[in-house]
Amino acid sequence: MPPDATPNRHHLPRLEVLAPTDGPVLWATQTLRITAALRSAAMLACPQQPPPPWLSGHGLGGEPARTPHVAFLALPLVGRPHADGHLQGLAMTRPAGVHDAEWWRCVGPLLSPPQGSGTREVRLYDGRRGAWSFRLEDRVPPPRPLDAPTWLGPATTWATATPVVLDRFTKADPAAQPERWAQEVTASLRASLSRAGLPEPAEARINNTAWHRGVPPAAGATRPGSTTSPGRQPYPPMPSHDRRPAKPRVHAWLRFDRPVLGPVLAGAGRFRGYGLFHPCRPASPTTS
Repeated sequence: MPPDATPNRHHLPRLEVLAPTDGPVLWATQTLRITAALRSAAMLACPQQPPPPWLSGHGLGGEPARTPHVAFLALPLVGRPHADGHLQGLAMTRPAGVHDAEWWRCVGPLLSPPQGSGTREVRLYDGRRGAWSFRLEDRVPPPRPLDAPTWLGPATTWATATPVVLDRFTKADPAAQPERWAQEVTASLRASLSRAGLPEPAEARINNTAWHRGVPPAAGATRPGSTTSPGRQPYPPMPSHDRRPAKPRVHAWLRFDRPVLGPVLAGAGRFRGYGLFHPCRPASPTTS
């Protein structure tokens, strides 16, 4: 780690990256569905049942885990001239405090190749779209979107590849009180970064439009039967477990006073693939 970089306190600066080998094309807007399938596969493959809180995100009594746990991520192609919003692969974060032996004891049955074999296929299923196969990315060098440092930095400026889901609802109405609403959202974003183990940003901006090329809008309506490219359709809301309305989601741009080492994750959906940041050029944003 660079000596002047600030690490994420809740996740180690490494990713277990999975590359697709078979199945339909996946789009960034399908993030929640494919990360749910990856989480289910990891839970089922774990030899310890129920799985430990650092993998499941829940205590033995079903309550939310109080310690850092795995985030299941989808990695879209962003910030490139021909980025079109489709997914390049998947990834799992390593929670801080989980050592190699414990990690591979629980996720090895899913990710590690059998003894004497070169690969292990990870099969994921979705009732609406079919099935996909993935394998651990082991090419040297890997494609840039599947190279962990592409997502880990370090960098001083970061912007969302998938939208941040706010931890709470705002009191201000975005249409009637846009300035107050933006202040509430920015304050919620800053608090979420702290809860996620990240430092306070020197500057934070929010918008429905992303700062990275190829990233769909954070929110918006999609008409039934729309012929709009999946890469241009807005991200769908994250379903609520208690039947309440879906929490707001926004794109964000952050600038830190010193380099930050990822993964940079924020918001209520950060363990499910939303709120994933990608380093960006240290130029001032053009939207606010």
